[in-house]
Amino acid sequence: MRTRRSYILKYLQETKSFNVLIDKLRQIGFQDDMKIIENDIKGLNTFGIRIDIDGDKLELKDLLVDFTIPALNLTQELKDLETERRKAEFMNKTDLSAKYIELLEIAYDGKRNRDFEIVTAELFKKVYGLQSILLGGGRKPDAIVFTDKFGFIIDTKAYGEGYSKSISQADEMIRYIEDNKRRDINRNPTEWWIDFDPIIPQNQFYFMWVSSKFVGRFQEQLDYTASQTSTNGGALNVEQLLLGADAVLKGILDANTLPLYMKNKEIEFIS
Repeated sequence: MRTRRSYILKYLQETKSFNVLIDKLRQIGFQDDMKIIENDIKGLNTFGIRIDIDGDKLELKDLLVDFTIPALNLTQELKDLETERRKAEFMNKTDLSAKYIELLEIAYDGKRNRDFEIVTAELFKKVYGLQSILLGGGRKPDAIVFTDKFGFIIDTKAYGEGYSKSISQADEMIRYIEDNKRRDINRNPTEWWIDFDPIIPQNQFYFMWVSSKFVGRFQEQLDYTASQTSTNGGALNVEQLLLGADAVLKGILDANTLPLYMKNKEIEFIS
């Protein structure tokens, strides 16, 4: 991405045509969708480099000090083409900000688990329109999402190969559910549950795992957690998380109906 954006800046000093820019990038090995290039230009603007966009016309408004670009062999090993393709697909078919579409990459990077927590919590708040509080840390869930009618205990997991069954993490979720039911400061002095709206009925709390994708025997984890707590929940992969958000934006999905999807299964908003 750094290399591609660097070449964009180089070429914008030579041309004001978006099509010419695309052709120049193609010639040196960048076959990315046009939406990806548009997102790069928006990102450069965010960094403080002024680039005006008017249809097919681009204009670099700043004078840049010359710089060199390290030589890279742009092979498939150096570029995750599938991830870029999926991001371009979502940019084309949804109304979501590129910031949220980056979740398609973040969700598969275990080193960015905190980023995954932060952006997911923000997505629930700013796009789904629900109350959302980022927690995390010792003896707390990653986030809670709620209205005055229902509440969700959220655990996010960024995994490159997908999230499979983990009894230890199921037991951790069970502790969160029981903490919220008992609300005993001696059991858990962090009192993380006080951030929920106090008028939520006790039988309207749910659990949810959010991850890149769910693999293996993960269904057993959902069944085990539900049976141990008498509480319903679900699992939401990153693509359905984004498709659901887009459906809310377009008026296809009412975020207030999310409890209806809590059937101890992987959730599918859009098929």
